[in-house]
This record gives sequence, C-alpha cells and structure tokens, in this order.
Amino acid sequence: MVMIPMLLEGKHKKGISRRYHPGWRGWEKIDNLKGSPNFPASCEADPYLEEEVEDHYRQFYWNRFLGDEIPEQNIAEELSDTAVNLRVGRAVSFLQQGLNVLNRNGTLYADLVVDGALGRKTLGALKAYLENDRPDILLKIMNVLQGKHYRRASPGLSSTSKTSIDFPIPPMVMFAAPVALGG
Repeated sequence: MVMIPMLLEGKHKKGISRRYHPGWRGWEKIDNLKGSPNFPASCEADPYLEEEVEDHYRQFYWNRFLGDEIPEQNIAEELSDTAVNLRVGRAVSFLQQGLNVLNRNGTLYADLVVDGALGRKTLGALKAYLENDRPDILLKIMNVLQGKHYRRASPGLSSTSKTSIDFPIPPMVMFAAPVALGG
C-alpha cells in the first residue's frame, strides 16, 4: 500500500499529506523523530502529534462547515468525512442538494442556493428538516450524491461496463408528503 512508504518517509500522518499541507506544524516533530530507532511507531505514541492532527482537522474541515453547530452527529460526521475527501464546499453542496430534494416542494423552508457555503440559511433548513424527518434519509441522499461524484470522476468505467453503476436519485425520495418508513 502506498501509505506505508509515505509514512516511513515522513510524508503522511493520519491522512495529512506533506504535499498538500506542507505548513502543518506536525512535520517538524516528525522530521525530528525520523532518526529514532522505532520510527514511524514513535509518531503514533506522541501526544503532541495527536493534538496537532486533531487541530488540523478541526481547523481545515470541521470549523469550515460549522461542525459544532450541526444538530445531528451522524450528519456532522458525514460532512467531515466528505470534506476531507472531496473538500468542504462539495460536502456542503451535497447537504444543500439533499435538503432541497427533501423540502416537500418548498413547504419546510425556502429552497437553498447550492453554493457549498454552510451559513445560517443552510443550518436553519437542516434544523427544520430534522424537526420533520429522520436524518438517515438525508444521509442516504448525501451518500448517493457522493457516489455520483465518484462515478463521474471515474472515466475508466464506461456506461456499458459491468462494473459501472449509475446513481440516479430515485423518484420515491422526492416525495412531497411524509412517508412512513419501517423501523
């Protein structure tokens, strides 16, 4: 796996790549630990590095989509995961698109402009949605949108390929009234 050599060379720490985040404060500590006999294991046991990793993800991802203000932990975690892999704006746009799909023809809140910026309108829409429906429906739509993105980003898969998957948003999710789902 590619991550092992990168870690051994001190180029990667818990998803933080030196290539994309050369200014991360943890690199200096990793560079100093490179000469230790148990490198890279010495990095795993270092509390300073653990704190720096947490600070990095909070600063560059969690805070940028107002993670502490998301009222549903599963949605906050999905936004975080998607933000790390696809950027904050794309993660928020998936949330906004999902909220628009589930808005019951504009009866819960004003449809959102899908701009990838999580502000008061998106937070208000999310809270209004959660007062009326379960978060798992929104999470599924966000995952479908993420899957669509990955599908479009995989040019090696043709539309006729046996490994090709299409991810349309099924018409049943675009309901205008509450739907009782099992469970």
